This record gives sequence, C-alpha cells and structure tokens, in this order.
Amino acid sequence: MKINWFSPLPPAKTDIAQYTMRVLPAFGKYCEIELWTDQLIYDSAINHDFKVNSYQLGNLPWKKINQGDLNVYHIGNNPDFHGPIWQVSCKCPGVVVLHDLRLQHFFAALYKNSEDRDGYLSNMQYYYGDECEQIVEQFWQGQLSTEFMGANYPLTPLALKNSLAVVTHSLSAFKDLRQENEKPVSFIPLPYPNISRSKSSPKQQQFYQLVIFGYLGANRCLDLILEALASFSLKEYFRLDIYGEVANEDLITSKINKLALANMVKLHGFVDENTLELALNRADLAFNLRYPTMGEASGSQLRIWSHALASLVTQIGWYEELPENTVGFVRVNHEIEDIHRHLKEFLNNPEIYRTMGENGQLWLQTNHDPNLYAKSFLEFAQIIQDSNHSSTQEYFVHRLSKELALWSNENSSDLELERITQTLLFF
Repeated sequence: MKINWFSPLPPAKTDIAQYTMRVLPAFGKYCEIELWTDQLIYDSAINHDFKVNSYQLGNLPWKKINQGDLNVYHIGNNPDFHGPIWQVSCKCPGVVVLHDLRLQHFFAALYKNSEDRDGYLSNMQYYYGDECEQIVEQFWQGQLSTEFMGANYPLTPLALKNSLAVVTHSLSAFKDLRQENEKPVSFIPLPYPNISRSKSSPKQQQFYQLVIFGYLGANRCLDLILEALASFSLKEYFRLDIYGEVANEDLITSKINKLALANMVKLHGFVDENTLELALNRADLAFNLRYPTMGEASGSQLRIWSHALASLVTQIGWYEELPENTVGFVRVNHEIEDIHRHLKEFLNNPEIYRTMGENGQLWLQTNHDPNLYAKSFLEFAQIIQDSNHSSTQEYFVHRLSKELALWSNENSSDLELERITQTLLFF
C-alpha cells in the first residue's frame, strides 16, 4: 500500500511533528509512505529515508497525489500547522487522524484569521442549528471565550466532513465518535519508541526538580501550578523549570514576580530535543495538567514515561483512562489542594513517585509500541481502502447498468446487464 502522509514536520513546534518522526520507521517496514508538507522549511535529513513532497493550496499536484492508495491527514488544534492539511482533506478524501477531539479552537482561529464570519456562521448553523446565530455573534465580538465554545460547540464533524474514516488515540474519544459519526472509527493507542531510560540514582540535594513543557496555553493550568507552589508551606524544597512556548508570557512572568517565585521558577522558552531530553532525565516530578481537555492523547505524557518520570495529570478525558499506579491524579476544581497533597507526599516518600514513573515506563513499553501501531493502522487502512473500492464499484455497476439498458433490447434481464457491466469494469 502506498500512503500519502499529510503532517507537520520538524522543526515545526508541535509534538505532532515529532509523532510523525517517531512512527515513520515502523510504517516504512510495512508500506510505501510519502510525506506531504506546505512548510517552506523542514528538516532536510528526513529526505535521506523518506520522500518529502511540497505542495501549495493554490497549485496542488493532483496527478501525483492520486498515485497513492490512501491519503492520511493529521488534524490538531493549531491552524498554522493543520489549516492547509484540513483544506486538502476537503478536496480529496482520506483517513483523518484526530489529535484533538474538540476543534473549535482550530476552526475559530482559521475563520477569524481570514475574517470569514459568514463561513464560520454557516458551518456553526449547519452542525448546531440556526439558534446558535446569537452565540456566534457574541463570540465573534469577544463576549464569549473559545473555551466556552469548545465545550459546547466542538465543531469536530467539520474536520471529518470529507473523510473516509477516523483514527483516534483516545478510548473516550473513540466511544464519542462511534456514537456521533457514521464513518468507520478506529482506536489505536498513541505510539512512542521503546527507549528505556533509567533515572539516575537518588542523591542528596537541597531541592527537587519539577518540570513542565510543551505548548503552554491556558488549558495547561500554569496559573494554578504557580499559585500552588507559592502557597505551599515547603516550597523551598522545589525548583520548577518551564520549557516551551508560553501563551501570555508577559502575564506569566508578572505572576511569577508577584508571587515571589523568581528564585525557584525559570522560563526557558522553546528548546531543542536534546536539551529537553536532558531536562526530563534530571527532573524528579512533571506537571502535565490539561483543563479543559481537547480530548487528546498526550505525546508529552508518553515522553515523560520514557524517562521513568512521575507526573501529575488532570483526572479527565484520556488521562482518566490511565492506570492509577502510573500517574498522580489531580481533580478538576481541586488543583491546588491536590498539588499540595502530592508535593507533601513526595517529600515524605519520594520512592512512591519513583515507582510511579517506573510503572509508567512499563505501561508505555507494553501499550504504545510503534510497530504495533503501524500494523493496526495499516490493517484499518486496508479495510477502508477495500470498502471504498467496493462502494465505488457498486456505484459504477449500477450507473452503467442503467446506461446499458438504454442500448439493450427489452428481453435483456437486469442480471445480464450487471454481468456485462462487471465485465466492462474488469477490462
């Protein structure tokens, strides 16, 4: 099978680009795969092992695209990385891999960036009825938040409108999509390479290292983490490193200073892979809170587990599905209380959290193998391809039979006409 793979590529600042790099070697074992990107800059080293095709929306090379057996489109919540991919998917059907379940943030930004209020309103009315017109107007004028819109009007069906099938990495997302969507849906756990990294032996130190990383938007609860640290009676035993792009960085910096945390919290910004890996290897505890959740599985969590590192996660969505011995749960609306509880317990018995990280690493190795992911994905893709071919063939059989009836004598039976049509299609 030849697959056209539409995804962000490094150095795009999204873990979905890294996800693609993590799974490519496995897919390369079982199928022919070509990458497609609209990025002007991507890591040229990818060309050593895989064919990379560039495209522009205004001039798509349809002949080359149609030489593939199946298109695979990766859709997440950032319009900069996924806007062109979604637009191609609207023109040419394929399998959509949903990296986020709630896509209101994606579409709202896409339509606002192009100042297309009418297009946004039209889609909202199509999926949620004419009664949402006032809601759209309030949102467009800034009177309602994107978080409110995402929770009540996720707009996920718009991402799937021309899809043949859907792949999700979350069991809860799979259940929701299967109920709401007529298209075939498959749940395949998000993959991560089986790289066994052992934590360094416990050592005497003045403080423990906390870490948070990724794209740190409002749903990563950085405000609450800072408040929890500031109000924790034993905060002098901890330091927090923050890696990645921080939304409203000026406000966060101001809050760090206001809470008198400047001596224990450091903003590093976006860093290269090696720097992040070293930071995770020396960390003692990670924060990976998500609220509201977009329904996504977390590549960040898999990376954390690969370091046998314990982490605190919000008990919601995909995270709620995780075994209790692999993460430390933080309840929604009890974040500060639960963070305090975990930090106190960590100080009393760090070995509990060290074991938690080791359990997470074992869970990763058992359930998120890239080779198993590629095999499961391709089995599903083959079913979709066969089903799509069969449906197309049935359509043409029916259509040609009707056309032939106009030319045949009245004694020809429907069965005979269908046999003739099948023969013509065969040749």
